Amino acid sequence: MYLKNPEVLDRLKENNEGFIAVSGHYNNWEWLGVSMAGLFNMKSMVTYKPLSSKLMDKVMKNVRESLGTELVTMNNTYRSVMQSKEPLATLLVADQAPDPRHANWLLFLNQDTPCFTGPERIAKAKNNPLVFLAMRREKRGHYSVEFEILHENPAESSDGEITRLHAKALEKLIMEYPPAWLWSHKRWKHKRLE
Repeated sequence: MYLKNPEVLDRLKENNEGFIAVSGHYNNWEWLGVSMAGLFNMKSMVTYKPLSSKLMDKVMKNVRESLGTELVTMNNTYRSVMQSKEPLATLLVADQAPDPRHANWLLFLNQDTPCFTGPERIAKAKNNPLVFLAMRREKRGHYSVEFEILHENPAESSDGEITRLHAKALEKLIMEYPPAWLWSHKRWKHKRLE
């Protein structure tokens, strides 16, 4: 795993800023989450949804935190990010199907799609730069991560803008190589409520 454009990370760290990173279930996203603390050399946190089996959840949490990245549940993400006193790299892999009653709806891959609002709420409240992490498979067992700054000052963004920026960046990455995206998430199982 290596950074394609470490100068972007260096600039964020120079300004003593944390950042909110968004991505998708693309390529080896688990490895991205596990390796963040070492790859970025800063305090790193990944949001996750606990597994229904407490034993398997504990095992997976231990594996995911083995290299120093902290895991925090979806329900505790906002509080954890807001309470952090040091620069924090927060990764939100938000491309599953959320509850349609609390979703931001937009056109994604030519489908009417519900999107999580959490990344936008957190980015606006914390006002750290919003970054898209594009993970690409370079060859077997070798991945690159490229930073793309989506918004420097999320607090100044319009409603829905952050969600649209994330969706557009993810859509572009998926179109590069569609088989690398986790299509089994049943992204379009919900219909917009009237």
